[in-house]
Amino acid sequence: MEKIMIKLSDKKGQAVAEFVLLSGVFLMVTMGMIDYGMYLFTKYNFENAVRNGARTAVKMRNWSANQVENTQKIKDSIVYDCNRLPTTWKSGLANNVIVIFSPDVNNINYIQVKIDNYKYTSITGFVDLCIPSTLNAQASMRYTY
Repeated sequence: MEKIMIKLSDKKGQAVAEFVLLSGVFLMVTMGMIDYGMYLFTKYNFENAVRNGARTAVKMRNWSANQVENTQKIKDSIVYDCNRLPTTWKSGLANNVIVIFSPDVNNINYIQVKIDNYKYTSITGFVDLCIPSTLNAQASMRYTY
């Protein structure tokens, strides 16, 4: 009986050492998954905001007269749609919004709305090599009068 107890008491430190070694790896994998999930969440929100911005642009008819005012309304619409994002991710977003209005070609107008080269910063920094550092989103719509 004493031999069995001696064998069991020798293995107490092994479990602690294995836990310490594997918990670091597990924590890094978990934080990487959270980081990647937040990247996809941000990308999805940008795509949705740009699509809604293009829909807003299609509703505005007199582009030649009010182009600056309409562009500002679209930028405000995109920033409003991104309100679910953390504050640090949406700061300066309006500066990266580009609205391109292609004038009448055979009575067909094109509106292209982009978020171009928006700098994305990850939460933890564990997966900076796997996640792109810039986000781009684009939506194009055409309409006729």
